[in-house]
Amino acid sequence: MYLNEPKLADIVKQLFRFKLNSYAAYFSTFVFLQIGALVLAITGNKYSVSYDSFSSVTIINVSNDFNVVLAMVWALIFGINLTTAARRNEAFTFISTRLSNHFANLLVILTASFFAGIIAALTSPVLKLFGFLFYGEMVVSTPGIVAEPSDFFLRIITAIAYVLLFFLIGYVISSLVQLHKVFIGVFIIMWIVFSSSTATWNGAQYIGYIYEFFSNEQSLLLFLLKISGTVLGLFTISTIITNRLEVRN
Repeated sequence: MYLNEPKLADIVKQLFRFKLNSYAAYFSTFVFLQIGALVLAITGNKYSVSYDSFSSVTIINVSNDFNVVLAMVWALIFGINLTTAARRNEAFTFISTRLSNHFANLLVILTASFFAGIIAALTSPVLKLFGFLFYGEMVVSTPGIVAEPSDFFLRIITAIAYVLLFFLIGYVISSLVQLHKVFIGVFIIMWIVFSSSTATWNGAQYIGYIYEFFSNEQSLLLFLLKISGTVLGLFTISTIITNRLEVRN
């Protein structure tokens, strides 16, 4: 019997604060990566279209697509690092359990997803501003914050959802690898299989089906349900897997 019995919520809160401080470098690195991607994006993709021997048009395409892709890659790497043996052992400097550690990780993932998703989406109006300053008149494919706020916030929600999905993909991949190193070989084989194409097999086609499952959804509610269901499933798998791991290796 203890006079002060620790509560799960208090343990998770302490772990969450500890992990945020521990991963501060990831957040600052992300900001620098986004700034670098912005600088590259401002230069744009330049190409010329010739109508005849006397006239041509130079088109400069400026997009924040790379910023969003960079956010997803960052999330994948961050998610992988969350379940390494060193990070698991760090958590047990507190009076904690695997369950409290997972909940703290989930809070970190949600916080980082909102952070990265919002910043990646905000690069769009920033690019438009610099585009007008550098190139003058532009043809804008998406409306601005004031012109169409619903579209802007929809892009923020979408960016957060994709970043969250990649976080959990990295999280479950790392959990499987921590369970047994044989999964490294399994993932390499899967990569080769799904990137190969033969007369009877087209791996890219099946990857395309998965991509279309998320990207071609017209309903925001169904899209969020797909993302939420996938994230919850991946998190549950990772929790079950790591319950079989020792506290220290």
